Amino acid sequence: MMPDGCGGVIDCGTCPPVCVPKSCSDKRAECDAIDNGCGETLFCGLCGPTAECQGNLCVCNEMQGDCNDDPKDACETDLSTVVEHCGECGNACDDGFLCTEGTCRAETEAVDVVVGIAHSCALRRSGEAACWGYNGTGSLGDDSQAGSFAPVMVHELHNASQLSAGGLHTCALLSTGEIACWGWNWFGQLGDGTKSNRTKPVVVEAVDEAVQVSVGTTHSCAAMADGRVRCWGANTKGQLGDGTTNQSPAPVEVHGLAEAVQISAGNEHTCAVLSDGSVRCWGANSHGQLGDGSTDNADTPVAVAGVTDAVQVSAGGLHTCALVRSGSVLCWGGNQFGQLGDLTTTQHLTAVVVVDISDGSRISAGHAHSCVLEETGEVSCWGANAQGQLGDGTTEQRLHAQLVPTLDDVVALDAGFGHSCVARSDGTVACWGLNFSGQLGHEKDKGRTPPMSVPGIP
Repeated sequence: MMPDGCGGVIDCGTCPPVCVPKSCSDKRAECDAIDNGCGETLFCGLCGPTAECQGNLCVCNEMQGDCNDDPKDACETDLSTVVEHCGECGNACDDGFLCTEGTCRAETEAVDVVVGIAHSCALRRSGEAACWGYNGTGSLGDDSQAGSFAPVMVHELHNASQLSAGGLHTCALLSTGEIACWGWNWFGQLGDGTKSNRTKPVVVEAVDEAVQVSVGTTHSCAAMADGRVRCWGANTKGQLGDGTTNQSPAPVEVHGLAEAVQISAGNEHTCAVLSDGSVRCWGANSHGQLGDGSTDNADTPVAVAGVTDAVQVSAGGLHTCALVRSGSVLCWGGNQFGQLGDLTTTQHLTAVVVVDISDGSRISAGHAHSCVLEETGEVSCWGANAQGQLGDGTTEQRLHAQLVPTLDDVVALDAGFGHSCVARSDGTVACWGLNFSGQLGHEKDKGRTPPMSVPGIP
């Protein structure tokens, strides 16, 4: 008996010995360079982009799974999104559910909420939208003009990825990069080339590579994939940013912007965060809401003084706020009701720091109040509060941030004219403040100061 050269022994009766080498028949077990057992090296290939080779084994990256048992495409399944294999191979979501981050979630759950003057809308996980409140100009998008305090579905909208609500109109960013709008159109703010109100969504002209939409009181804007910004609608104060004060029912390009990463349209002004963290604003500036140290209107973008590390900007009625990289919030402009959050009612032409906010993750400037979503999932608001829009259980204006009680799981928020709404991690929506048109999702009344859930969402 003697060694056979392949790890075994042979009987000399079978000399000379024959070595049977290993092969690449199973790439999952041989993804590194290995000895084939006969003095040669095998290179059986890579594991692919969704796996790593560890000790000759292809190990799937997080949220990737080998659900078809085929070694040629190991780790082929995205466990974070595939409904048939949600979170793990074989775990199928029920009908009416989507797979989100490896968890089955109902299609009807809200992932975002937006508010106008007298209506509110929720973006559902399915890409559909539901709206409630005033509908005299078609703001709810359900192909009617009947107001509803109960959420109604926006007509034939199935692929929305983001919403924005303004005065009496609403717009949606579609998965195609197009934008659809509905509601009031007196100034051409729907962008369809007309000034006719629309009770259901119409596609904005000449916009097909948008990455964000933002709606003001009577104008709308889109951030494009290449960093440009296009706006349409009212332009009496230069809020379209095209160097004129001519209104336009079709999109026009904002002059001099090529690196915008986020935009916000306010009452009669508009702002954008650039890729370097600076902020530009244009339009009305009667209260210093452009933040350039003056009160001169601007029909092209001007730089906001002292803001260099912004990650988000929100344009309100007569003021503007920016969330900066550290989690702090800066605000500037009108401050009659304390909406700048600096413990005063003094107007500021340049940015001031909001007191007691250091871990913000999203900011929203309303007509005369402001709210911030904190990293903890809590919400704080400050400013005007006559309609209870701060949600603190009172109608007293606040000069600094006040925590909204009962909220600790918020994922999105929006501050409007006299009311505010949030979307929570469980897919529900809560609103508070003015309710004269049912915009809180309850029968019309004077309003509600603490947050109340909107029935029918999800």
